[in-house]
Amino acid sequence: RQSNVNKQCGKVKIPSQPSAQQLTGGGSVYAPASMVASAFKSTDGAASHAATIWEIRAADGSFTYPVFKTKTTENLTELPVPFDLL
Repeated sequence: RQSNVNKQCGKVKIPSQPSAQQLTGGGSVYAPASMVASAFKSTDGAASHAATIWEIRAADGSFTYPVFKTKTTENLTELPVPFDLL
C-alpha cells in the first residue's frame, strides 16, 4: 500500500499463511486419511480464522483444475479426505 493510505488507515498486519502439516503432497494416500494445516496465526488481535479452502489435485494435475475443492468455516485445520468424491 502507498504510505498515504497507511497514514489514513494504519498499517495492515497480514497473518502468516498456514502450511500443510499432513498430506503435503508427493505421495499416495489411502483411506482413512485427513488433510491437516497449521493453525491461523496473527499479531493483530482483531483477526480471526474465518474459513479454509481445501484443494486436492491429481498427481499429474494442477491446482488450476483441482479434482476436489471446498471452502469451509467448520473444518479450519483438519478435513477428512473425501475418498467417495474422488
